[in-house]
Amino acid sequence: MKNLGALLAAGLACAAIGCASAAHPQANTQIASTQCSGLADVNSQVADLYGAGQLARIEPLHREQFFARAVQQKYVAGAQLYVQAQQGWSAPYLDRVLSCHAVSQSSAHPNDPLRVANIESIAVTGRGPYFVVTIAGADRAAGKEIYQRARALRDPSSQVEVQQLSARDHVPSAL
Repeated sequence: MKNLGALLAAGLACAAIGCASAAHPQANTQIASTQCSGLADVNSQVADLYGAGQLARIEPLHREQFFARAVQQKYVAGAQLYVQAQQGWSAPYLDRVLSCHAVSQSSAHPNDPLRVANIESIAVTGRGPYFVVTIAGADRAAGKEIYQRARALRDPSSQVEVQQLSARDHVPSAL
């Protein structure tokens, strides 16, 4: 019974600490700045990560929202970036670099997906020869913008171009 009381007290203390840090976003920024103090030139590392040939592919991150038993809606909540692994990188190191870049005020690229408001989470995992960087938005608008920016990083010319050919351009030469 004493263990249950101690466990309950510890749970309440953790909940209070969590609420306090959520209520003070400056506390999160201060924690991030202390974790980032030992990193050398985060922005150039992120710029290298966004560089040509580094992003193997981009996939949308989907979430499902349940309205009722059978009614559910799937929407884009962010992006997964498949990054070529580099010598000296590890998933925890890359996660730290990207998290530090996310709290900084500078941008490494005009289409930087970490410059979106309301980023909920950043996670890095290793998958074969790639690191998978998962960036999730806190709401639909943020998720959609994260995915659009990530796609623009991978393929800046992702806009569709339509050309109309006239019939005179295709006149058979045998006539």
